[in-house]
Amino acid sequence: LLIRAALSAMKLEDSSEIAAAIQVDAENAGKLADKRRSRTRDYFDSVASDWHNIRETALGQENFLDLVTEQIEPEETILELGCGSGALLDLLAPRPGSTMGVDCSEAMLEEARKKLGSRSSTVDLRLGYVEHLPVGDESIDTVIGYMVLHHTTNPRDALADSFRVLKTGGSCILVDLMPHDKEYMRERFADVWLGFSPSQVQEWLESLGFHSVTTRVLGEKQEVFMAICKK
Repeated sequence: LLIRAALSAMKLEDSSEIAAAIQVDAENAGKLADKRRSRTRDYFDSVASDWHNIRETALGQENFLDLVTEQIEPEETILELGCGSGALLDLLAPRPGSTMGVDCSEAMLEEARKKLGSRSSTVDLRLGYVEHLPVGDESIDTVIGYMVLHHTTNPRDALADSFRVLKTGGSCILVDLMPHDKEYMRERFADVWLGFSPSQVQEWLESLGFHSVTTRVLGEKQEVFMAICKK
């Protein structure tokens, strides 16, 4: 009776109508996601050559890259999500273990190659979206997402694909913004999300199968958090 009442309220008595409506909604959601991804890619293509200065303006003086690098073992295979112009990779390369970076902007990847210079041959830079990583299953020891989730159309999808590419026992390291109300960052820095609560990110991670999740808030202004977990 409850189901029939709900269907009646929606004026969809036929299950085929429901399926059709769901399909339309899914297609519309997919188109919106594609539009947002294209907008993000176009933005980063346009600012790639000046991204270092823009990034410092967006994040201020506090830099947490060292907190990430100290979590990484020299021999392990690592993947950086949304590697941008290569700020983190520049600190790591060269290293004994395999190093990979994925970004949706070819212009950003070119900037990373310039920054790395002769060391660029030691880093595998790949064009792709973090929700659909161009990486094989269970091939990575550690996935790193440094200030990338808030630029991502579907953060949970990105975390799900990170889970896919990680080996059992592998780690995921995330650093991102706490919730804030700086709406101007959507236009100025192509932010899709105005930060995340650590509890929300932990919920996503655990629902995807990650375990041993730890989170902590970073910085003098408490505007950034770090989450570390295992597959």
